[in-house]
Amino acid sequence: MDGKTQRLLPWNRSALAAAVDCLTEGWNGEGPLDLTDLLVVVQTKGAGRRLRMALACRADERGQGMFPPRLVSPAFLIRPSEVDQPVASDLGCLLRWTKVLRGADLSAFSALFPKPPDNPDASWARALAKSLHGLRKSLSEGDLDCAAVAESGVAEQWGEGDRWRDLAELEHRYREAMRAAGLRDRLDANRESARRPRLPDGIGRVMVLGVSGFPELARIALEKLVEGGVPVEVVAFGPEGEAFEDLFEEWGRPRRGAWEKRPAPLVDEQIFLFHDERAQAKAVVNVLEFHGGEPAGRVALGVTDAELKPVLRRLAEENELPCGLTDPEGVSGASSSLYALLAALAAVVGDSSFRQAVVLLRFPEICRWLEYEGVGMNRGELLSSLDELGSER
Repeated sequence: MDGKTQRLLPWNRSALAAAVDCLTEGWNGEGPLDLTDLLVVVQTKGAGRRLRMALACRADERGQGMFPPRLVSPAFLIRPSEVDQPVASDLGCLLRWTKVLRGADLSAFSALFPKPPDNPDASWARALAKSLHGLRKSLSEGDLDCAAVAESGVAEQWGEGDRWRDLAELEHRYREAMRAAGLRDRLDANRESARRPRLPDGIGRVMVLGVSGFPELARIALEKLVEGGVPVEVVAFGPEGEAFEDLFEEWGRPRRGAWEKRPAPLVDEQIFLFHDERAQAKAVVNVLEFHGGEPAGRVALGVTDAELKPVLRRLAEENELPCGLTDPEGVSGASSSLYALLAALAAVVGDSSFRQAVVLLRFPEICRWLEYEGVGMNRGELLSSLDELGSER
Protein backbone atom coordinates (compact mmCIF):
# COMPACT_ATOMS: atom_id res chain seq x y z
CA MET A 1 0.00 0.00 0.00
CA ASP A 2 1.49 3.34 -1.06
CA GLY A 3 0.45 6.80 0.05
CA LYS A 4 -3.18 7.18 1.08
CA THR A 5 -5.93 4.71 0.15
CA GLN A 6 -9.62 4.42 1.02
CA ARG A 7 -11.93 1.48 1.56
CA LEU A 8 -15.67 1.21 2.25
CA LEU A 9 -16.83 -1.73 4.37
CA PRO A 10 -20.53 -2.71 4.16
CA TRP A 11 -22.57 -1.74 7.20
CA ASN A 12 -25.20 -4.48 6.82
CA ARG A 13 -23.20 -6.67 9.23
CA SER A 14 -21.37 -6.21 12.51
CA ALA A 15 -18.85 -3.39 12.18
CA LEU A 16 -16.59 -5.24 14.62
CA ALA A 17 -16.60 -8.44 12.55
CA ALA A 18 -16.04 -6.48 9.34
CA ALA A 19 -13.09 -4.65 10.93
CA VAL A 20 -11.53 -7.93 12.09
CA ASP A 21 -11.91 -9.39 8.58
CA CYS A 22 -10.24 -6.30 7.17
CA LEU A 23 -7.32 -6.47 9.60
CA THR A 24 -6.73 -10.20 9.12
CA GLU A 25 -6.70 -10.20 5.32
CA GLY A 26 -3.74 -12.16 4.06
CA TRP A 27 -3.26 -14.06 7.33
CA ASN A 28 -3.45 -17.81 6.71
CA GLY A 29 -3.64 -18.79 10.36
CA GLU A 30 -0.47 -20.89 10.24
CA GLY A 31 1.40 -18.61 12.62
CA PRO A 32 0.63 -15.90 15.17
CA LEU A 33 -1.45 -12.95 14.01
CA ASP A 34 1.24 -10.26 13.91
CA LEU A 35 0.00 -6.66 13.53
CA THR A 36 2.77 -4.95 15.52
CA ASP A 37 3.75 -2.74 12.58
CA LEU A 38 0.26 -1.19 12.38
CA LEU A 39 -1.19 1.86 14.15
CA VAL A 40 -5.01 1.78 14.12
CA VAL A 41 -6.83 5.05 14.82
CA VAL A 42 -10.32 4.41 16.23
CA GLN A 43 -13.00 6.79 17.47
CA THR A 44 -12.75 5.97 21.19
CA LYS A 45 -10.63 3.96 23.63
CA GLY A 46 -13.62 1.70 24.23
CA ALA A 47 -13.75 0.84 20.52
CA GLY A 48 -10.06 0.00 20.68
CA ARG A 49 -10.57 -2.39 23.61
CA ARG A 50 -13.41 -4.22 21.83
CA LEU A 51 -11.38 -4.51 18.63
CA ARG A 52 -8.36 -5.90 20.48
CA MET A 53 -10.54 -8.53 22.16
CA ALA A 54 -12.18 -9.50 18.84
CA LEU A 55 -8.78 -9.90 17.16
CA ALA A 56 -7.60 -12.11 20.03
CA CYS A 57 -10.72 -14.26 19.67
CA ARG A 58 -10.15 -14.62 15.91
CA ALA A 59 -6.55 -15.74 16.52
CA ASP A 60 -7.70 -18.16 19.23
CA GLU A 61 -10.21 -19.73 16.84
CA ARG A 62 -7.23 -20.73 14.65
CA GLY A 63 -5.28 -21.97 17.65
CA GLN A 64 -2.82 -19.09 17.44
CA GLY A 65 -1.67 -16.19 19.52
CA MET A 66 -1.73 -12.52 18.56
CA PHE A 67 0.64 -9.58 18.54
CA PRO A 68 -1.92 -6.72 18.49
CA PRO A 69 -1.70 -3.43 16.59
CA ARG A 70 -1.29 -0.18 18.45
CA LEU A 71 -4.86 1.10 18.97
CA VAL A 72 -5.22 4.84 19.60
CA SER A 73 -7.73 7.68 19.42
CA PRO A 74 -7.18 10.69 17.09
CA ALA A 75 -5.68 12.74 19.96
CA PHE A 76 -2.64 10.44 19.86
CA LEU A 77 -1.60 11.98 16.55
CA ILE A 78 -1.10 15.44 18.08
CA ARG A 79 0.60 14.63 21.37
CA PRO A 80 3.40 17.14 22.01
CA SER A 81 7.00 16.17 22.75
CA GLU A 82 8.66 17.48 25.91
CA VAL A 83 12.22 16.71 24.80
CA ASP A 84 13.16 20.31 24.00
CA GLN A 85 11.05 22.15 26.57
CA PRO A 86 8.45 21.06 29.14
CA VAL A 87 4.81 21.56 28.12
CA ALA A 88 2.47 23.21 30.62
CA SER A 89 -0.55 21.23 31.79
CA ASP A 90 -4.06 22.67 31.43
CA LEU A 91 -3.83 23.75 35.07
CA GLY A 92 -0.48 25.40 34.41
CA CYS A 93 -1.99 27.28 31.46
CA LEU A 94 -4.85 28.52 33.65
CA LEU A 95 -2.44 29.72 36.34
CA ARG A 96 -0.39 31.71 33.78
CA TRP A 97 -3.54 33.23 32.30
CA THR A 98 -4.69 34.23 35.80
CA LYS A 99 -1.36 35.91 36.51
CA VAL A 100 -1.43 37.82 33.21
CA LEU A 101 -5.00 39.02 33.75
CA ARG A 102 -4.37 40.17 37.32
CA GLY A 103 -1.33 42.15 36.18
CA ALA A 104 -2.95 43.74 33.13
CA ASP A 105 -4.19 47.34 32.96
CA LEU A 106 -7.74 46.61 31.82
CA SER A 107 -8.23 50.17 30.59
CA ALA A 108 -5.79 49.35 27.78
CA PHE A 109 -8.26 46.74 26.50
CA SER A 110 -11.36 48.89 26.22
CA ALA A 111 -12.85 46.88 23.34
CA LEU A 112 -12.70 43.71 25.38
CA PHE A 113 -13.55 45.32 28.74
CA PRO A 114 -15.74 48.36 28.02
CA LYS A 115 -16.76 48.30 31.70
CA PRO A 116 -13.90 46.78 33.73
CA PRO A 117 -14.96 45.17 37.02
CA ASP A 118 -14.68 47.35 40.09
CA ASN A 119 -12.77 44.67 41.95
CA PRO A 120 -10.88 42.38 39.51
CA ASP A 121 -9.92 39.86 42.20
CA ALA A 122 -8.51 36.35 41.85
CA SER A 123 -11.94 34.77 41.41
CA TRP A 124 -12.70 37.05 38.46
CA ALA A 125 -9.29 36.36 36.90
CA ARG A 126 -9.68 32.58 37.28
CA ALA A 127 -13.12 32.58 35.66
CA LEU A 128 -11.90 34.67 32.73
CA ALA A 129 -8.74 32.56 32.43
CA LYS A 130 -10.90 29.46 32.06
CA SER A 131 -12.96 31.14 29.31
CA LEU A 132 -9.88 32.32 27.40
CA HIS A 133 -8.21 28.92 27.64
CA GLY A 134 -11.40 27.27 26.38
CA LEU A 135 -11.60 29.74 23.49
CA ARG A 136 -8.01 29.06 22.47
CA LYS A 137 -8.58 25.31 22.75
CA SER A 138 -11.52 25.52 20.32
CA LEU A 139 -9.48 27.67 17.94
CA SER A 140 -6.44 25.37 18.14
CA GLU A 141 -8.48 22.36 17.00
CA GLY A 142 -8.97 24.27 13.75
CA ASP A 143 -5.26 25.22 13.66
CA LEU A 144 -5.96 28.82 14.70
CA ASP A 145 -5.24 31.18 17.58
CA CYS A 146 -6.46 34.65 18.58
CA ALA A 147 -3.77 36.38 16.52
CA ALA A 148 -4.70 34.40 13.40
CA VAL A 149 -8.36 35.39 13.73
CA ALA A 150 -7.44 39.05 14.33
CA GLU A 151 -5.23 39.09 11.21
CA SER A 152 -7.56 37.10 8.96
CA GLY A 153 -10.01 39.90 8.22
CA VAL A 154 -12.94 37.70 9.26
CA ALA A 155 -13.15 39.51 12.60
CA GLU A 156 -13.56 42.83 10.76
CA GLN A 157 -16.44 41.37 8.77
CA TRP A 158 -18.10 40.44 12.06
CA GLY A 159 -17.52 43.94 13.40
CA GLU A 160 -15.35 42.45 16.16
CA GLY A 161 -11.91 43.47 14.94
CA ASP A 162 -11.03 45.59 17.99
CA ARG A 163 -12.01 42.85 20.42
CA TRP A 164 -9.95 40.21 18.62
CA ARG A 165 -6.95 42.55 18.56
CA ASP A 166 -7.30 42.92 22.33
CA LEU A 167 -7.47 39.14 22.63
CA ALA A 168 -4.39 38.78 20.44
CA GLU A 169 -2.45 41.20 22.66
CA LEU A 170 -3.44 39.32 25.81
CA GLU A 171 -2.47 36.08 24.08
CA HIS A 172 0.95 37.60 23.28
CA ARG A 173 1.47 38.56 26.93
CA TYR A 174 0.40 35.09 28.01
CA ARG A 175 2.97 33.48 25.70
CA GLU A 176 5.66 35.81 27.05
CA ALA A 177 4.75 34.72 30.59
CA MET A 178 5.03 31.09 29.51
CA ARG A 179 8.45 31.64 27.97
CA ALA A 180 9.64 33.46 31.10
CA ALA A 181 8.63 30.39 33.12
CA GLY A 182 10.53 28.08 30.75
CA LEU A 183 7.34 26.39 29.53
CA ARG A 184 5.52 25.83 26.27
CA ASP A 185 1.80 26.46 25.97
CA ARG A 186 0.02 23.13 25.55
CA LEU A 187 -2.17 24.31 22.67
CA ASP A 188 0.75 25.80 20.75
CA ALA A 189 2.67 22.57 21.33
CA ASN A 190 -0.24 20.57 19.91
CA ARG A 191 -0.25 22.66 16.75
CA GLU A 192 3.50 22.24 16.35
CA SER A 193 3.35 18.48 16.91
CA ALA A 194 0.64 18.08 14.25
CA ARG A 195 3.21 19.28 11.69
CA ARG A 196 5.85 16.87 12.98
CA PRO A 197 3.91 13.72 13.90
CA ARG A 198 5.91 10.90 15.48
CA LEU A 199 5.05 7.23 15.21
CA PRO A 200 6.12 4.74 17.89
CA ASP A 201 9.14 2.58 17.13
CA GLY A 202 8.30 -0.35 14.89
CA ILE A 203 5.18 1.21 13.37
CA GLY A 204 5.31 1.34 9.57
CA ARG A 205 1.71 1.88 8.50
CA VAL A 206 -1.48 3.54 9.74
CA MET A 207 -5.16 2.68 9.41
CA VAL A 208 -7.95 5.17 10.21
CA LEU A 209 -10.80 2.80 11.07
CA GLY A 210 -14.37 4.11 11.19
CA VAL A 211 -13.46 7.54 12.60
CA SER A 212 -16.30 9.85 11.64
CA GLY A 213 -14.91 13.03 13.15
CA PHE A 214 -11.64 14.43 14.43
CA PRO A 215 -10.08 17.89 14.79
CA GLU A 216 -8.32 19.66 11.95
CA LEU A 217 -4.98 19.10 13.69
CA ALA A 218 -5.39 15.32 13.34
CA ARG A 219 -5.99 15.76 9.61
CA ILE A 220 -2.80 17.81 9.32
CA ALA A 221 -0.86 15.11 11.18
CA LEU A 222 -2.20 12.39 8.85
CA GLU A 223 -1.26 14.44 5.78
CA LYS A 224 2.26 14.93 7.12
CA LEU A 225 2.60 11.19 7.68
CA VAL A 226 1.59 10.52 4.06
CA GLU A 227 4.06 13.17 2.86
CA GLY A 228 6.73 11.40 4.91
CA GLY A 229 6.12 8.13 3.08
CA VAL A 230 3.95 6.36 5.67
CA PRO A 231 1.15 4.30 4.07
CA VAL A 232 -2.24 5.39 5.48
CA GLU A 233 -5.47 3.49 4.78
CA VAL A 234 -8.81 5.15 5.57
CA VAL A 235 -11.66 2.72 6.25
CA ALA A 236 -15.31 3.77 6.61
CA PHE A 237 -18.60 1.89 6.94
CA GLY A 238 -21.47 2.52 4.54
CA PRO A 239 -24.07 1.05 2.18
CA GLU A 240 -22.84 -1.78 -0.02
CA GLY A 241 -22.36 -0.96 -3.67
CA GLU A 242 -21.69 2.76 -3.22
CA ALA A 243 -18.42 4.61 -3.71
CA PHE A 244 -16.33 5.83 -0.79
CA GLU A 245 -15.70 9.25 -2.35
CA ASP A 246 -19.42 9.87 -2.85
CA LEU A 247 -20.19 9.46 0.87
CA PHE A 248 -17.01 10.51 2.67
CA GLU A 249 -14.24 13.03 2.28
CA GLU A 250 -10.70 11.72 1.85
CA TRP A 251 -10.10 11.12 5.59
CA GLY A 252 -13.37 9.29 6.25
CA ARG A 253 -15.47 12.15 7.57
CA PRO A 254 -19.04 12.10 6.16
CA ARG A 255 -19.89 14.53 3.38
CA ARG A 256 -22.78 16.58 4.67
CA GLY A 257 -24.44 16.95 1.29
CA ALA A 258 -24.39 13.19 0.73
CA TRP A 259 -26.19 12.37 3.98
CA GLU A 260 -28.48 15.22 5.02
CA LYS A 261 -31.09 14.52 2.31
CA ARG A 262 -30.61 10.77 2.21
CA PRO A 263 -33.98 9.07 2.88
CA ALA A 264 -34.11 6.94 6.03
CA PRO A 265 -35.21 3.35 5.27
CA LEU A 266 -38.20 3.55 7.63
CA VAL A 267 -41.93 3.23 7.14
CA ASP A 268 -44.65 4.64 9.40
CA GLU A 269 -45.17 1.24 11.06
CA GLN A 270 -41.61 1.41 12.37
CA ILE A 271 -42.02 4.80 14.09
CA PHE A 272 -43.57 4.94 17.59
CA LEU A 273 -44.60 8.02 19.56
CA PHE A 274 -44.76 8.21 23.37
CA HIS A 275 -46.02 10.96 25.63
CA ASP A 276 -43.08 10.99 28.09
CA GLU A 277 -39.68 9.49 28.91
CA ARG A 278 -41.04 6.78 31.20
CA ALA A 279 -43.32 5.49 28.45
CA GLN A 280 -40.31 5.39 26.11
CA ALA A 281 -38.28 3.47 28.70
CA LYS A 282 -41.10 0.97 29.24
CA ALA A 283 -41.24 0.38 25.49
CA VAL A 284 -37.50 -0.31 25.52
CA VAL A 285 -38.02 -2.91 28.27
CA ASN A 286 -40.75 -4.59 26.23
CA VAL A 287 -38.52 -4.79 23.16
CA LEU A 288 -35.61 -6.24 25.16
CA GLU A 289 -37.86 -8.99 26.55
CA PHE A 290 -37.99 -10.41 23.02
CA HIS A 291 -34.28 -11.27 23.35
CA GLY A 292 -34.67 -13.33 26.52
CA GLY A 293 -33.59 -12.75 30.08
CA GLU A 294 -29.99 -11.78 29.26
CA PRO A 295 -29.81 -9.59 26.14
CA ALA A 296 -26.43 -8.16 27.18
CA GLY A 297 -23.84 -8.83 24.48
CA ARG A 298 -26.51 -9.16 21.78
CA VAL A 299 -28.25 -5.78 21.97
CA ALA A 300 -26.85 -2.26 21.85
CA LEU A 301 -29.17 0.61 22.74
CA GLY A 302 -28.44 4.06 21.35
CA VAL A 303 -30.03 6.87 23.37
CA THR A 304 -30.04 10.27 21.69
CA ASP A 305 -32.23 11.97 24.30
CA ALA A 306 -30.29 12.78 27.48
CA GLU A 307 -33.55 13.06 29.45
CA LEU A 308 -34.23 9.37 28.83
CA LYS A 309 -31.02 8.15 30.48
CA PRO A 310 -31.97 8.76 34.14
CA VAL A 311 -35.32 6.96 33.59
CA LEU A 312 -33.54 3.92 32.15
CA ARG A 313 -31.05 4.03 35.01
CA ARG A 314 -33.90 4.05 37.51
CA LEU A 315 -35.52 1.04 35.82
CA ALA A 316 -32.21 -0.78 35.98
CA GLU A 317 -31.98 -0.07 39.73
CA GLU A 318 -35.51 -1.45 40.13
CA ASN A 319 -34.45 -4.62 38.24
CA GLU A 320 -37.01 -3.94 35.51
CA LEU A 321 -34.35 -3.56 32.81
CA PRO A 322 -32.99 -6.98 31.79
CA CYS A 323 -29.47 -5.73 31.13
CA GLY A 324 -26.83 -3.45 32.55
CA LEU A 325 -26.22 0.14 31.48
CA THR A 326 -22.97 1.77 30.44
CA ASP A 327 -22.90 5.48 29.71
CA PRO A 328 -19.84 6.30 27.54
CA GLU A 329 -20.04 9.92 28.63
CA GLY A 330 -19.25 8.83 32.18
CA VAL A 331 -19.72 11.07 35.18
CA SER A 332 -18.22 14.54 35.25
CA GLY A 333 -15.56 15.06 37.87
CA ALA A 334 -17.21 18.40 38.62
CA SER A 335 -20.07 16.51 40.27
CA SER A 336 -17.81 14.79 42.82
CA SER A 337 -17.46 15.83 46.45
CA LEU A 338 -13.69 16.17 46.06
CA TYR A 339 -14.14 18.72 43.28
CA ALA A 340 -16.55 20.72 45.46
CA LEU A 341 -14.05 20.74 48.33
CA LEU A 342 -11.16 21.82 46.10
CA ALA A 343 -13.33 24.55 44.54
CA ALA A 344 -14.22 25.85 48.02
CA LEU A 345 -10.54 25.90 49.02
CA ALA A 346 -9.62 27.77 45.83
CA ALA A 347 -12.42 30.27 46.43
CA VAL A 348 -11.14 31.04 49.95
CA VAL A 349 -7.61 31.58 48.64
CA GLY A 350 -8.89 34.18 46.17
CA ASP A 351 -11.62 35.68 48.36
CA SER A 352 -11.12 35.37 52.13
CA SER A 353 -14.58 36.71 52.93
CA PHE A 354 -16.97 35.53 55.65
CA ARG A 355 -19.26 34.00 53.02
CA GLN A 356 -16.51 31.88 51.45
CA ALA A 357 -15.19 30.81 54.86
CA VAL A 358 -18.65 29.59 55.92
CA VAL A 359 -18.96 27.57 52.69
CA LEU A 360 -15.64 25.89 53.48
CA LEU A 361 -16.56 25.16 57.10
CA ARG A 362 -19.70 23.31 56.01
CA PHE A 363 -17.55 20.48 54.61
CA PRO A 364 -17.25 17.64 57.15
CA GLU A 365 -13.67 17.03 55.96
CA ILE A 366 -12.63 20.52 57.07
CA CYS A 367 -14.14 20.09 60.51
CA ARG A 368 -12.45 16.71 60.90
CA TRP A 369 -9.13 18.27 59.90
CA LEU A 370 -9.57 21.09 62.43
CA GLU A 371 -10.33 18.56 65.15
CA TYR A 372 -7.21 16.60 64.15
CA GLU A 373 -5.24 19.85 64.52
CA GLY A 374 -6.57 20.22 68.04
CA VAL A 375 -9.37 22.73 67.45
CA GLY A 376 -12.20 21.36 69.58
CA MET A 377 -15.74 22.18 68.43
CA ASN A 378 -19.32 21.08 68.22
CA ARG A 379 -19.98 21.19 64.48
CA GLY A 380 -23.73 21.72 64.86
CA GLU A 381 -23.29 24.63 67.27
CA LEU A 382 -20.58 26.14 65.05
CA LEU A 383 -22.73 26.15 61.91
CA SER A 384 -25.77 27.43 63.84
CA SER A 385 -23.69 30.30 65.29
CA LEU A 386 -22.30 31.17 61.88
CA ASP A 387 -25.81 31.28 60.40
CA GLU A 388 -26.93 33.54 63.24
CA LEU A 389 -23.93 35.84 62.79
CA GLY A 390 -24.50 36.01 59.05
CA SER A 391 -28.17 36.92 59.41
CA GLU A 392 -27.50 39.58 62.08
CA ARG A 393 -24.46 41.26 60.48
